[in-house]
Amino acid sequence: MHTANNHLFQPDSQLRITHITEALGTFTSALEQLNMQCNWRSSPWIGFGGPELADMAYRVSWLTHKPYLDDKDHQEVEDLIARLSSWTAPACQEESVSSHLDLPPKRLALLARAYWCACSYLAAHLAQEQNCSLPFDADTFVIETLQLLDQLIDYEHTINNHLWPLVVVGTAATDRVTQEHIRSLLPQFQEGLGPASLRRAERFLAVAWKTDSQGFIYGRRIFKDKEALYQMFF
Repeated sequence: MHTANNHLFQPDSQLRITHITEALGTFTSALEQLNMQCNWRSSPWIGFGGPELADMAYRVSWLTHKPYLDDKDHQEVEDLIARLSSWTAPACQEESVSSHLDLPPKRLALLARAYWCACSYLAAHLAQEQNCSLPFDADTFVIETLQLLDQLIDYEHTINNHLWPLVVVGTAATDRVTQEHIRSLLPQFQEGLGPASLRRAERFLAVAWKTDSQGFIYGRRIFKDKEALYQMFF
């Protein structure tokens, strides 16, 4: 579902803050008519994090894109970040129980954790942009995400939806070694996603890694660059 990934960046598309929960209600109702339950295994939301992860990250993005945040908004953002920091994906809780879509349990847990890293990084950055008082270490998210993706790529029968966390967290890569590491992972997605998606990811990261005349990297500012985001995600 494109809404979950794309509108984490640009929630100023007239969607309401309750959009994910409302969409989940519609989805759950449709599954009930088929005598099915809605859970992280049947949900189309981000990776294998399920709808709860998507909803938390979306609400942070929605709030931090407001022109002005009052005290109530700031508190809600901080509460959401706190929930995110202690949240554990269902796939991680059940990693020793069973597989899903022919993927081994460990792979499910790695993928869910990679999406958690990307959502947490994005949410924390957006919150910081609005002067929310939160501890934030971008390097930690980059290091963990790359470690997770390196492990994921070691598996056969790979699925390709972990390009999203690579691109999101990749915007925080400031040194050449890390950037080259990320570039080396990108070709893994060509077979599953096609050359056009790969080129979009390469262009997006190239913009994020540009430096200005003073040597400052564009980096996370790309999250508010509508043209760059549109070319990548829409």
